[in-house]
Amino acid sequence: MIYGSGLPYQQTLGPVLDSMGVHACVFGVPGNSPIDYLATLRFVAKRIDPGAYVAFYLYSYNDFVDLKKYVWRGVLSKVQAQVLGVADRFDSWRKSTYLWSYMRSRGEARPEPLRLWQYDLGKTEPIKLLYAHDPAFYRAPHSLTKQQQAALRLFFDGVSNEARQRSWQIAMVIHPDDAEIYANLARGSQVFEDLDRRRADASTICQEYSFHCEDISRYIYERAITTGKNPYFTNNRHFSEFGMRIVGEEFVDQLSRSQLRTPNIVPRQRRLPQKQA
Repeated sequence: MIYGSGLPYQQTLGPVLDSMGVHACVFGVPGNSPIDYLATLRFVAKRIDPGAYVAFYLYSYNDFVDLKKYVWRGVLSKVQAQVLGVADRFDSWRKSTYLWSYMRSRGEARPEPLRLWQYDLGKTEPIKLLYAHDPAFYRAPHSLTKQQQAALRLFFDGVSNEARQRSWQIAMVIHPDDAEIYANLARGSQVFEDLDRRRADASTICQEYSFHCEDISRYIYERAITTGKNPYFTNNRHFSEFGMRIVGEEFVDQLSRSQLRTPNIVPRQRRLPQKQA
């Protein structure tokens, strides 16, 4: 999500923040989960200045993993890259064969056709989206299981230890799944209604640490209904250009609230034009 899947580079988070006068390093990687975020942090730690502001974005759709998956991903990350490279080349060859394509087409269920939905909240143009089923029929996820809570704490413990060694300021930013945003639109909500219990559970656990804990669900929803724009692509759950700009604006707001003054991410000083004599 933070990587900017589907967006041209200039619309991804780094250039968006740069246009707002904030220079930040963005280490988002598609398909990563908390164990990978921690591995990335350790990998790039020497490139991050002491005292820097470091934000992690937890995505409600797939970032709340159970303990078994967390540990398994950690084991995989320690496997030698050469071994993984051979396996990847074999897998690429296997998927290029006619037999694999034929068997996959025979056994794979066809995806549901997308339908156009639009919601007019009376302020702006209707928000349109392509969705396979009625967004009003939202199945709220259950609370975080003990296994998911344990995995989240392992992640927080790892980040806390790395941050302590370098005096970083850490923010944990939770953002919602598109389905929860769309369910609110379908209900005609003028104010965002919390439907996903996992976000509240994660925020409660976050408060146990010295992190800045942020949930930007309301912020995303309010900006969407006041502008009449979809924060996601109309046909998939990744951030649209508008959605990425919302995330960027919220990040800049985080910085101002943190009263941070470090060289690598201090807003750019803009020169005022000199008056002609």
